[in-house]
Amino acid sequence: MVDALFYFPRSSKAKKSDSVWGMRFVSFLKVIQGIVTTTAIFLVAISSEDIVDILLNFMVIEFVAGLNKISFYLLKSGAFGPRLQKDA
Repeated sequence: MVDALFYFPRSSKAKKSDSVWGMRFVSFLKVIQGIVTTTAIFLVAISSEDIVDILLNFMVIEFVAGLNKISFYLLKSGAFGPRLQKDA
């Protein structure tokens, strides 16, 4: 969520060719993602019966987040083609 607020585009620094509204929309979606993730973690923590369940659930959440980071890295490096690399 902090990244979304940090990278939120300012109209005063934008050029005419910049897609400011698109960048604002992406930043808004990142804030929503952060809120949903925080809510999911809270629900996982309160619904778990013992410490082993909590640890296993957090390990799964971290694993999925790691897959997300790896997929974006591969997109940016061009592993899925130049069109997707450009869009990433």
